[in-house]
This record gives sequence, C-alpha cells and structure tokens, in this order.
Amino acid sequence: MDGSRTDPADAASEIYKFGKYYLNPAERRLAHDGNFIDIKPRTFEVLVYLVSNSGLTVTKDEILNVVWEGSFVEESNLAVHISRIRKIFETTGAEGYIQTLSGSGYQFVEPIETVESEEWKKAVSGATPLVDPYGLDENRESIAVMPLFNENGDKDIDYLADGMTEALINNLSCRPDLRVIARNTVFKFKDEHIDVVEVGKRLNVSNVLTGRIRIANDDISLSVELSKAEDGSQLWGEKFERDFSEIFEMQDSITNSICEKLNAEIDRAARRFPSQKHTKNTESYRLYLKGRYFVNNRRSKLDLDKAENLFQTSIALDPAFAPGYVELANCLRVQFLYQKILKQDAEERILQLLENASQIDANFADLFVVKGYFEMFLRFNFDKAEILFQKAIAINPGSATAYNQLARLHIYRGATKDGLNMASESARLDPVSYSNDKSLAKIFLMTNQFQNAILRLEECLELAPNDFEAMVLMGFALTEKGNHKEALEFYENALAIQYHHETIAMRSYTYGRMGRKKKALEGIRNLEAAALEEFVPSSFIAVAYSGLGRTEKVIQYLELAYEEKYIDLAALRVDPRWKSVRNHQKFKDLLSKIGI
Repeated sequence: MDGSRTDPADAASEIYKFGKYYLNPAERRLAHDGNFIDIKPRTFEVLVYLVSNSGLTVTKDEILNVVWEGSFVEESNLAVHISRIRKIFETTGAEGYIQTLSGSGYQFVEPIETVESEEWKKAVSGATPLVDPYGLDENRESIAVMPLFNENGDKDIDYLADGMTEALINNLSCRPDLRVIARNTVFKFKDEHIDVVEVGKRLNVSNVLTGRIRIANDDISLSVELSKAEDGSQLWGEKFERDFSEIFEMQDSITNSICEKLNAEIDRAARRFPSQKHTKNTESYRLYLKGRYFVNNRRSKLDLDKAENLFQTSIALDPAFAPGYVELANCLRVQFLYQKILKQDAEERILQLLENASQIDANFADLFVVKGYFEMFLRFNFDKAEILFQKAIAINPGSATAYNQLARLHIYRGATKDGLNMASESARLDPVSYSNDKSLAKIFLMTNQFQNAILRLEECLELAPNDFEAMVLMGFALTEKGNHKEALEFYENALAIQYHHETIAMRSYTYGRMGRKKKALEGIRNLEAAALEEFVPSSFIAVAYSGLGRTEKVIQYLELAYEEKYIDLAALRVDPRWKSVRNHQKFKDLLSKIGI
C-alpha cells in the first residue's frame, strides 16, 4: 500500500481475504474456513480498520477516533478489542496477524487481497447463520432505561433503585412499537458515568433514559431525563416527589410521558394484554423488590434462601399479587438447577405457584415464560412450551428471556435457522448481557459452533472470573475442539470454586476422550457412589460413560434420565456428547418418547 489510509466508507464496499479468512464489512461478517465467526460489533469495526489498512501502522488514537467517532473512551478499552481479535486468530492457529509497535500503535501484517462477491458467496455457502444483534431493519423507536442512580449511597436501598428501573423497563417493554433494551444489559452500566451518545451507539438505540433516586423514610424523590442518543439533547425531564404508597402511579406517569414523547402509542395488542396488576400492599411490593434483588445478584444458596423467604412473605401480605408467585416459582427453579432441592419437591411447588398466579392474572408475561420453561425442560412438552413462549412475547414483545427460551426450543428440535433467528432477537434486546452471552454459548455448543462458544465464554469469564458454570461450559467447548488439557484446567478451577456433580461428569468425559480410561472410571465411580446417597442426575453419568464410548452404559443411564425427566434430555437430539450413540435404536426410541 502507498501509506494513505482507507476511508471506512470505501472499506465497506470491499470484501477482504487473508489466509483462510474472509471479511465482509457490508454484511458485518467474518468467516474462517467456510464458517462464520462470532464477533461483536465494536470488535468487528476495529478489525475492519486494521485489515483495510494492512501493512500500515495505525495509532491507538487513530483507531479510537475512527471507531468511536471522537467519543471519549479509555485506551484500555481498545486493548480489550485487540485482545479479542487476537484470540479469534489464535483459536484457528493463525497467530501473529496483528503486531503491536511500541509507542506507535498496531499493524495488520498478514497479506490481504480483495475478492468479488461471487467468491464470498461460494466461500460461505454452507455456513451456519450467526446470531446478529443488529442485522434486521428496525422500524420502531428504541430506548435504553439506564439503572437509576442511588443518591443516598446506601446499599440497603439499592433494591429499590434497581426495582424501579426494572419496573420502567417492564412497563415500556409491553409496547409493541418500542424496542426496549433488557435489564441484564443496562445493569452492566450500573454505577458508571453515563455518556448518552456512547450508550446509544453501543446498544444501538435512539433514546436513553437516565435518572436519580433519593429515599427519605417513605418519601421518594426521583428525577428522570429522556435524551436523544444521536446528540445527547434532552427530549423530556421531570422531577417526582411521592410517598412510597404512590410508587405505581409514579411509574405509570413516567411510562406514559416517555411514550408520548416518542409517539409510541399502545396498540390493540398492548390493550388486549395489559401490564401486570399492581399490589395494593406497598410492603408486599417492597419485599418483592428485595427478593428480586437477591435473585439477580445471587452469589450463593444463601441469597436464594433470602429471596425465597422474601417472596413467601410478600405473598402472605398480599395473596392476590401474581408476580410474587411467579418469582417464587422461578426462585425454586433456580435452586433445582443448582441441585439445592429435589426435582419432585420443586415440581410440585412450582406447579401450585403457577396455578395460583394464573388464577389471579392470566396476562402476565413472566408467568408464561416460567410455564414454558417448565413444560420444555421438566415435561418435554415442546408444542405446549412453544405456545407459552409465543404468548409471553405477545404480551411483552420486549421479553429477551422469552425469545431466548424459544431459540433453545427450536435448536433442540433441530430447526437451527429458526433458533438462531430467535436468538438474534434476544440479542437485539439484550446485546451486552453476561447471562445472554452464556445462553448464546450454550446455543453455539448445541449447533457445533465450538469456536464461537469459546469466544462468548471468554467474554463471560472476563466479566465473572469465578462463574463455575461458564468454566464447565468452556471445558465442554474445548473438549469438542480437541483441546483436552486446557479443558481439564477449567474443570479444576470450577471445582475449586464449587463442587458440582456435572463438573465431575464433564471431567470424566474429557478424560475418556483423551483415552485416560483409569481417570475417567475414577470419576464415574465417584458419581455412582454419590447417587446411592443423594440425587445425581443419570444424564451426568451417561455423559461420563459417553467419553469412554461405552454405548450400553450410556443408553442405560439415558433411559434412567428419561424416567427422572431431567432437563438435560431436552437437548438430546442435538447435544454433541451423544454423537457416538445416535444410531442406536434405543437412542432413537428415546427421541421419539421425548418428542424431538
């Protein structure tokens, strides 16, 4: 190249090829060896600038100026994106494409060429579609409700600031003509300085709501401001002074004012499925918000126990408050997943709680999400689960969780394209969420996109280094890629944080894949011994035997898992750990019984 920079607008019209990679800026796609690579938008923009200026040294300031368009951003932020690009190349054995020049900047050193669209189409003709948070045309207004700033600085009332934020998100999400960013994404910005323009770009929204809350006894002082993300200009702002007993009226007033300013009218669908009914008992609502706080910020079983007690007390104070029943049912679901309560106990209590909630408020979106989860994972009733998830979306078009669960349902049935479309909608609503990233990693695992699963999980572990579940999933992905020793390191780290039978099972699976039969059997014996004293899902033991290729044992324990109706079997059709037994007639019989 002659030293002149390639204008980003010119780069967008090119398709680049280097090594086994193709880079298509117009379609926002990076492909390697015929497969799409999962790469987040800002990281993609940094890569495009480096590749389009291959052979040239580009300074850090230059990249920040072009990619972030002059917005202030810490230099360390750029280093994170450079690191992610390098990890992408490293996972495919293509190291050294980007050089760091001390005191100067970066240089993309791999030779590039530009190719025609026909070559691109041929190269990616067999690629699995990717989750795309920005791919579809949005013909509706969009907004991010940022976490309300707790002016008291008192952590004991954080639950109220967080609860008010969630309530505004939920109220606005029911408007079909308004795309509202989900809770998990916006709470990544909690306690941070909010740059409205930068948030708008990062979350792909046109409007941002910010606010500050102060509590004195039962008096609430709340200031909110609605701004245009394009330039940060204020559209509307107001200060509310209310008693806690008037909290619902204040929430409704803010919601209606926002919709009025954005011309987001409530259409027939929203009127047909109104938002959740309020409790008239403010203490019941206060306890409900505290319970939600402990569930959302859980660090241990103790937090779940606290949440369970708070929801139970909330219901006791107002037996007609449907959200209390639903959240208690969800709390029990989480405890079951972490093997803190038995399936039979959880199932009986969850069923009763959901029935109670249904009799009180049959048009509450979260009710249908939890019901759908119950039907899909504990009863394997996929048809009914799909109806329930669709009903939740009809009531609340902004429910990222409903889209995520519907995505998993389609994937488990083998409808990969439909599943990834639903996952894309979930990602649009929840674009930078840690929990959504982990869910997407699970989807990538079930669709054999192991490299993309690794990339997502690396980001998860950057945000939550002690998440043992993410470590186990990383071990799973690395095992399928053949990186067995690295997988074992993740399992050991997970066990150091929390002992879990599934981690033992996955470690045995990996040992089996490595040919280390003695170590694999040692883990299996531990699981079988533990199963005599406590509940150990039979599917875990089946996984361990699968690594050894012990077909009859795998089938034996999978049949027991079916009798247990354990959640793992929902993914039986697509889970790569069962590939060695897929042609076995008894395995096919199990698929028929499950209905997939």
